[in-house]
Amino acid sequence: MLRELREGLASGTLYLVVFLGLLTLEVTGLLELHFEEDAVGANITTGGDALWWGYATATTVGYGDQFPVTMGGRIVGVVMLTVGVALFATFSGFLANAFLSSKTPKPAEADTGGDLGAALIELEGLQEQQQRAIAALRARIVELEPATRD
Repeated sequence: MLRELREGLASGTLYLVVFLGLLTLEVTGLLELHFEEDAVGANITTGGDALWWGYATATTVGYGDQFPVTMGGRIVGVVMLTVGVALFATFSGFLANAFLSSKTPKPAEADTGGDLGAALIELEGLQEQQQRAIAALRARIVELEPATRD
């Protein structure tokens, strides 16, 4: 049960990160629009502009086509940079882990009785390696013995 909880924790955390990312994008977009839509010289005047600005900011692309001009908008921008970049980096880490980690268990791990079974199989493998190393060392000693007698 604990193993399933640990394994499910990663996917639950991924869903939480995605949810927080979308929530951050929506909230900062609405706040940005609140501060910018009626400001003089503002270029974030629609909901679409605010979402585009938020996504470009969170991904650190920052095209520069949308940017806040008011003090309130810039404060929201600082929040978006800090929270959005952290969430996007965490999401990217989850994606990288998904691509790099193996999803299929190794044959020896597939039919073990949990962590104890896996540890026993690993121990048996290490013992086999040790026996092979000892045999190789003994063979090398036998090869070198005639040279040391001369």
